Amino acid sequence: MESIFTHFIFSIFLGFFLQLILHESGHLIFGLLTGWDFLIFQLNRFALLHLKNKNRLAVVRSKNYQCIMSPKSINSNPMLYTIGGCIVNLFSAVTGFLIILINRMTPSLWLYIWSFTVFGIGFYVMNGTFRINRICNDKACYDLLKYNPYTRLCHNAQLIIAKYLANGFTYRQIGKELICICPDTAGNDIEAYQDILEYYYYLDMNQFNMAEQALNKIDTTASFSREITDTLQMEQIYIKLLQRLISNDKNEIDFPYFDVRKHTKKGDVHALRVITVTKAYAKFKEGDLNSVWEIIDKAISEIERSFCVYEGEKLFCIGQLKNLKSIIEDKID
Repeated sequence: MESIFTHFIFSIFLGFFLQLILHESGHLIFGLLTGWDFLIFQLNRFALLHLKNKNRLAVVRSKNYQCIMSPKSINSNPMLYTIGGCIVNLFSAVTGFLIILINRMTPSLWLYIWSFTVFGIGFYVMNGTFRINRICNDKACYDLLKYNPYTRLCHNAQLIIAKYLANGFTYRQIGKELICICPDTAGNDIEAYQDILEYYYYLDMNQFNMAEQALNKIDTTASFSREITDTLQMEQIYIKLLQRLISNDKNEIDFPYFDVRKHTKKGDVHALRVITVTKAYAKFKEGDLNSVWEIIDKAISEIERSFCVYEGEKLFCIGQLKNLKSIIEDKID
């Protein structure tokens, strides 16, 4: 009895992780079949990166489960890459079910195959049913890409941008032509993220009014995932505080309280950047400049020591924090 219970526990862990790996591998397989370039395969903090024509294993700062690939062009068809993980989970679940039906096996082996099959169905349902509560899942992305050519353009642009970021380019180096492609109001997750990238571009160019205008293009009455709404709120705080530092405004913040730390992924360098500016602004209002420099320098040092999947994001955030020091120094002078 104890042996069966042990097998049951191990079968759950093994079934879950095998289907997780198969899901991300599905994106990889169907991406390669349709001519896309492999970029990142990440499980938790372990990542296989293809950078500058070389593969590299690394332990990275942020936790994630993803397979990122880059299209040959902005007009490439992303449909099979997007839904590839669901296809592989469904196929593996059907295969496991048939093995259970056809073959006689020991109780322990039955447990392992049963667990593998159940988690295959679970991953298929979780990712193959339209959901945008926590994130925009595979089926939600698939539907947005299928019915909206403009959204498809943004999606492909973002994956090309990801390749540049992974190779150490910041947003200003990537350029306006690839990033600033959203002239209208963003009404879904993919379009909203393109506007956030445009916001980062203008921050990188020190054009803060244009950065704020990029965020304002996101239709706040539309339905977005929590990932997008949290990022939007976080960056609204950041740009507001930057503008206050520039104008030497030390009044209370006039928008609803938002705890950045509760709404961001652990290890996110963008979140650390925003948390740092909120802490620095609080000390700046108090006139405690020594603490201001200490907070900013500590964050810069932490980011510099980290290995990030997207090296360009890391360099961008370091540049922003150094720029923050310059802004405060100008106010003191």
